[in-house]
Amino acid sequence: MIISLFFAFIAQKSKTTKMQRIFVALVILSLALPAGLRDSSVGKDTWAYIRAFQSASAGYQGELFYTYYENGFSLLIKILIMILKEPYYVNLFISILTNILIIKTLWTFRNNLSFSFSIFLYYTLYYFETYNILRQYLAIAIIFFGMKFLLDQKYVIFLAFVLLASSIHRSAIIGILYIPIDILIKKKLLYRHKILILFFILSFAFFHNYVLDAIGLKSVFNKYITYYIHKSGINVNLGFFFVVRLAIIIFSLYVLRKKGFIDYEFSKFIILLNLLGTILTMSGYIYTFTGRIGTYFLFNEIIFWSMLIKIKDKPLALLLKIVFVMLNLFILFNNLNGSTQGQMPYKIFLR
Repeated sequence: MIISLFFAFIAQKSKTTKMQRIFVALVILSLALPAGLRDSSVGKDTWAYIRAFQSASAGYQGELFYTYYENGFSLLIKILIMILKEPYYVNLFISILTNILIIKTLWTFRNNLSFSFSIFLYYTLYYFETYNILRQYLAIAIIFFGMKFLLDQKYVIFLAFVLLASSIHRSAIIGILYIPIDILIKKKLLYRHKILILFFILSFAFFHNYVLDAIGLKSVFNKYITYYIHKSGINVNLGFFFVVRLAIIIFSLYVLRKKGFIDYEFSKFIILLNLLGTILTMSGYIYTFTGRIGTYFLFNEIIFWSMLIKIKDKPLALLLKIVFVMLNLFILFNNLNGSTQGQMPYKIFLR
């Protein structure tokens, strides 16, 4: 964390493009290498992915575990194992790719946020989750990277990113909702048209399975309902972080109308994504695994909180920075303490 933050700070302070590119690359490597070089015992799901990568190698005899994933991810595995030969190197490549997409996107929006602080938030909130939910975070990273095309109103290109991400993890199809949210903010629409767009968003959330079934795509929510909900059952856990999420919703609604951001239109887009992600993620406090679907939107809280510490109200920005640092360090410690996510003890696969 210290190394990546140091490189990020130097990158945002550098005056030349060459130096900026060098230190952004160092940020990527400082995060991607530990993730990619981890042993199969580091992370709860790493062993399953290594097994899948191995099953795609030439001459392998046994159950073809890689074929159980979506077609895009299965094809990616097959191509990478043909080139790299070693399953652990496939994991390394995917970790590098995921971090490139995420860090490059944060750097793209550096004029709207604190780049070094966004790296801190990514590390404390999401980085270690990529060790376990490798496939979904690759899909999230693809949509996150495609967001810059969406903001330039290149909707067809962004839709291509969503479809590509969906071939990696089917749940990524929910990224389509980025488009009406952007239109809702950017276009000078009549009130009734805004109501129609909101109606479309809610209708898609509840009834998209019928549309996807009609065009031959299996609904992701069928998977969440029949597998995740039934697997976890009702497990109401309304503890400290549930209260935090409620506070975030109230706070987000409050700042939605504030004009102290560098780019007000951009900030509204990010705040709405963060709101939608927070609401969807809160389902995880009842059904343990279903909250993951909201991560496609909630991941943008990295941008949201990094924007807040650059608002014009300097005393408030400083207070928020102190609160965020303390809270996120607590979250990081809470996640890693006792190896609750399987990342500890950490060791690399090289012997």
